[in-house]
Amino acid sequence: SAFYQTGRVPDTFDGRFEVFALHASLVLERLKQDGPEGTQVAVKLHKKMYDIFEYALREDGAGDMTIAKKMRRLAESFEGRLKSYSNAADNEEMWSDALGRNVLSGASNLFLPPLTAYALNARKQLANVDAEQLISSVIEWPELV
Repeated sequence: SAFYQTGRVPDTFDGRFEVFALHASLVLERLKQDGPEGTQVAVKLHKKMYDIFEYALREDGAGDMTIAKKMRRLAESFEGRLKSYSNAADNEEMWSDALGRNVLSGASNLFLPPLTAYALNARKQLANVDAEQLISSVIEWPELV
């Protein structure tokens, strides 16, 4: 994937979580634009995401004794990102700040401008995708350069 090349998002559990959180946040925000029906689908997707988080943690070796603590940390992280990305809306500077802080951990990085452009383009592109496509998972994401 173009996200995990040298000098970009680290190909680790945390790096993959960040890329997942970015895309999931974009889809959840888009679904909310479809009124009550979209919100209902967003709630179901939100719940399914937590099932995916738990599965991934268990695959990464988390056991019953630690899973609740790790799930709480992931939930707090995801909800914070969802709020940051939602608040950013179409503001390039806010997206850049949020992505730099979350995805790139605040490090100065040459990947921040293309990642910011990607997020803004994806948001605009999703605005033109109907709910049926979102529900069926047929989403064409913009190219990341």
